[in-house]
Amino acid sequence: MTVVPPYRLYFRDQYRRIVCRLDLAARGDEHAAMQAEILATICSDQCDTFEVWHGARCIVPVRRMGQNDDAAVAAALAHPSAETFDLIDKVLLSDWPLAQSKQLQARRDVLCRAATATTQALERIRTNAVTATGADFGNIQAVEGDALRIAAHHGFDRAFLDFFALVRNDSTACGAAIKGGERIVVDDVGASPIYDAASRHAMLAAACRSCQSTPLVANGVLVGMLSTHRRIVWHPGPDELHLIDGFAAEASAALRAI
Repeated sequence: MTVVPPYRLYFRDQYRRIVCRLDLAARGDEHAAMQAEILATICSDQCDTFEVWHGARCIVPVRRMGQNDDAAVAAALAHPSAETFDLIDKVLLSDWPLAQSKQLQARRDVLCRAATATTQALERIRTNAVTATGADFGNIQAVEGDALRIAAHHGFDRAFLDFFALVRNDSTACGAAIKGGERIVVDDVGASPIYDAASRHAMLAAACRSCQSTPLVANGVLVGMLSTHRRIVWHPGPDELHLIDGFAAEASAALRAI
């Protein structure tokens, strides 16, 4: 039986002594690197350098703390997910000195309060967008690494939410909107070439016959997606799209506020 080594994150002090060692439950090199960068940004004032190893292979060489300018990391911290909080909790449960743990716990509490406020704002914007446009369904997704995660939703059943919980490809309207960098309108899901067979089936099974997906951009950074859906074949007119643009601006600000 082959034993797969864990991804291992090392935080070191200025004397290269290990301050903290964590095993990361990562799906691959990029995911492990993203997890490490998120923690390194949060803990930037408590260590000197960090590195990530996978067995005998170093996937993130020695790097200074607090020097990350990756938009994906900034977006992940702007709307911290359960995974981000799990990562912080792993550090708190590790062998960090008590004083550093107290500082990190305080930072976690701040992130948690901000995340709660952001969630409440997104739910309000989602509801207003669906009501004002006359749509039957709607959701706001947040950028999470290389994917879109549903952050607020209205009207969808559990099967839809499970299938589209994380979108990583362009075989959906929201994925195509990311790839093209502009709004995608689908008048008829059943006839659209955008969807693959599985995505089309999931949409139609949820009674979504048409939709639009509008990218959420703040300060030039993609932070999410606002989508509305209808039970009928439909093409939104200019007035409806103008309303959506206003709600998109609100949602972008909410996702970028933290």
